[in-house]
Amino acid sequence: MKTSPLLLISILLVGRFTALGVTLPAAEDSYGFRAKLSSVANKATTLPVDATHRAFLYFDLANELPANTTIRYARLRIYLPKVTRAGEGIAVHQVTSTWDESLASSEPAFTTTPFATFPSARMGTKRFISVDVTNVVQSWITAPATNEGFAITAIPGATAKLTASVLLGAKEGAGSGYPAELDIEIATDPVAAGAIGSPQLAAGAVQSTNIASGAVGVSALADGSVTTQKLALGAVTDEKIAGISGTKVSGAVASATAANTAADANTVNGISASTIPTPNTLLPLNSSGKFPVSTLPDLNASNLASGTLPDARLAGVYGSALSFTNSSNSYAGDGSSLTNLNATNLASGVIPSERLAAGTAQIIHVTNPLPAGYAETGLGLANWRVQPASYTGSVFGGPIFSIGGRTFVAGAGRVIEIAINTGEWGSSVTVSHDLALTAYDGNELVYMCGGNNGGAQPTAVSFNPLTGAKTILPNMPGQIIGGSAVYLNGHVYVFGQNAINYDFNVALQQWSSFTAVVLPGEGGPIGAFNASVVGLSIFARTGSGALARITPGDSGWVKVIKLDILGDSVSLIGLSQTRLAIISAHLEVHILDTNSGNYTTSAMLPANSDDERSFGIVNGEIILAGRVPHLHRAPIASFRRVLVRE
Repeated sequence: MKTSPLLLISILLVGRFTALGVTLPAAEDSYGFRAKLSSVANKATTLPVDATHRAFLYFDLANELPANTTIRYARLRIYLPKVTRAGEGIAVHQVTSTWDESLASSEPAFTTTPFATFPSARMGTKRFISVDVTNVVQSWITAPATNEGFAITAIPGATAKLTASVLLGAKEGAGSGYPAELDIEIATDPVAAGAIGSPQLAAGAVQSTNIASGAVGVSALADGSVTTQKLALGAVTDEKIAGISGTKVSGAVASATAANTAADANTVNGISASTIPTPNTLLPLNSSGKFPVSTLPDLNASNLASGTLPDARLAGVYGSALSFTNSSNSYAGDGSSLTNLNATNLASGVIPSERLAAGTAQIIHVTNPLPAGYAETGLGLANWRVQPASYTGSVFGGPIFSIGGRTFVAGAGRVIEIAINTGEWGSSVTVSHDLALTAYDGNELVYMCGGNNGGAQPTAVSFNPLTGAKTILPNMPGQIIGGSAVYLNGHVYVFGQNAINYDFNVALQQWSSFTAVVLPGEGGPIGAFNASVVGLSIFARTGSGALARITPGDSGWVKVIKLDILGDSVSLIGLSQTRLAIISAHLEVHILDTNSGNYTTSAMLPANSDDERSFGIVNGEIILAGRVPHLHRAPIASFRRVLVRE
């Protein structure tokens, strides 16, 4: 929920107008890294802006300003606690999707082109800078639902050294600077209702140029204040008057003032009324207030500049080419006259199976059992590539992930950078104990828990592969040497083969016990040997050979399927919000639909794969690495069965 900050109000007198000054501090602020909001959201004391970080600011206009307020100007003011490099300056964009500083989620979308910039010459450490944002703020006041705040980005330079690197003041960083503020000046008219009367107006004082369209409203006029002698000839036209009627007008708008005098009932300024359409003739309306069709004999389609013709007015055969460009257009005929329509005209959509001829091969996403009318022609299209690797050590059982365009593999207490296109491995960095359980937070941190150091350990650490920063975390309540770990929504969940599970709350830096695996008919508690996240649920392979699922907050685990047919050693990889890859020790790859519980065999792994592997998804590919010196790669999109219609 977006909250309203305190606001500062000042009043300025400018001529006959009162200017109401309002200063709003940011209601929410956060920063993003590589398209994700920071996991320390709502706690950041400064907001970094550089080649890989963007800052986001939100001001609560709807709750602080009256609806439909007209402003004179608005300026965004930010404080720079530190300027490491001014570069080409920084830019201001409009955010176009919702976000919440309290959630570590995907970065909100914002406009590609900035609407304002801060030049580098104005940027310096411990300096305030400001920029005009009047038009954007006015649009948000007019349409409050479009206000999602500002995005602050570094303007790209020709090289990394020419791109700005600065820190912005944050609302939680009172000791580090000042939060962003929005200065707004609102112009109000102090004229009280009924204040303008006849004595206040000299004869002929009100000219047409003195009245803005719609400016004169009922509340601003005293009864009978506007009389004929107060108006210059032709001063008041229709668009100048907003709701003036009754007692407010005392002979003010009369034909004598307008200079267009009706000489008689059928003539105005020499123009006569007649039912016959001739030059200088006024055509009367019929009893329904419309022109009789008989009086418009020459009206045809060429006279229509706008509007829509009713369906009843369209008929016949059209020999000229017609273009239908509206996506809402539809065709209700049987298509028999569309003789030139063929497959090349179909840019999107799906052809129903019954429209495919017998023997037509196609690639489709398969549930179990097969769709009616189809037969399996074989496994395939997984497109596994074996990438020779240079590393012959032992890093397995942990995630493979990409941060800032660099790919890392973590496991067995170590982190190593790899080049997946060449198979080159970097130097091994020891982070924790051997056999430590490893989880990646999807942003920039790796968590390693437990492990073996002359026996099972209760230790836990976090590690940033980009900076090398390592943080010692509170010990787990107990010791774990084997099992699995996953990260989900700000929590690290650790599952031990000894049937002991723990939950680490990253924000609170606290451990607690997590629901033990107890399944109907399986006994329990049961150890969880391997785990992965799909959507908001955790899937784990248990020591009893079952695949179990739990959503944090549920009362217990649910058995999904029995895995006896898949072998004893199984790895799990979450592919999407509803798909889970299950890789068996027999090198089979199975795809599970987590909504229906159905699974299909997609492809076989290469024969040189092993059963102790690290895995992850990088650039749309599944990457596997094991104790043998190879990397195995396959596009996620290729996990399908090839079917043929019988």
